[in-house]
Amino acid sequence: LHFYASWAGVVEGTNPCISGVFVPKRLKVESPWVTTYGILLFVGFLFLRVLSLPCVIWSTVRDTEQVAKDTALVNLFLFGQATVVVLWLMSSFWFLKIAQGMMKALQESPHENTKKG
Repeated sequence: LHFYASWAGVVEGTNPCISGVFVPKRLKVESPWVTTYGILLFVGFLFLRVLSLPCVIWSTVRDTEQVAKDTALVNLFLFGQATVVVLWLMSSFWFLKIAQGMMKALQESPHENTKKG
């Protein structure tokens, strides 16, 4: 079970990129790194959350037969599976928001960005 918990915990790898995007905005500071962190956030969410978590679920489903032999672990195992599903649903929702923001940023011309600043 520790393997699956660690695998699901890899989603936290997106946190530095989230901070890199939102901290400068909250502090109202211009940073040349926001675009880079935004791209890394998109890629990180895609691989570490949206694609990885279904693989965790698939692996746990494959191992359910082995875990079912230990009745003390069954409820913990099923709760873990449900948690990963909820985490994947939330991550997919936020990935859509990130993708929409990225598309919006890509559609803005450099001329429009200089007007805003």
